[in-house]
Amino acid sequence: MIMQSKDIIIVGAGPTGLMMANQLTRFGVDYIILDQKSGPPDHYSLSTA
Repeated sequence: MIMQSKDIIIVGAGPTGLMMANQLTRFGVDYIILDQKSGPPDHYSLSTA
């Protein structure tokens, strides 16, 4: 296992966690997102309307 050093740990990659990640990126903060699943949820879809 590789050890990584991050300033912030975001627990959960839902809408709130992803918005937090977006803001931290804007401010140049180093973070990691931990989520129970390895990919995006199946229920998200893009609307073409």
